[in-house]
Amino acid sequence: MDTVLTINIDSEIQERFAELLKIEGKTTNEKIEEMVSEYVKKSDFSLTIDHLWDGIAEKAKEQGINDDDIENAIRTVREVKKTHPPTEF
Repeated sequence: MDTVLTINIDSEIQERFAELLKIEGKTTNEKIEEMVSEYVKKSDFSLTIDHLWDGIAEKAKEQGINDDDIENAIRTVREVKKTHPPTEF
């Protein structure tokens, strides 16, 4: 179900926005819907990643793994990749 969203925006920005919409061949509604959809997708993904990292951090803490251990592990993996790049098939 569609809903109405009302916003207040500086008139100069609105005029420039209208000009850009003409260039793109889009309506205000189309562009705002596109922008909001992209924001929601990006935010949902970011929140998911944040949640995963929080879970990983909690598990690491439970196992006695600290930030230094993680940094050392990352450093080691990067060094191995430098000296032994993956083989392509």
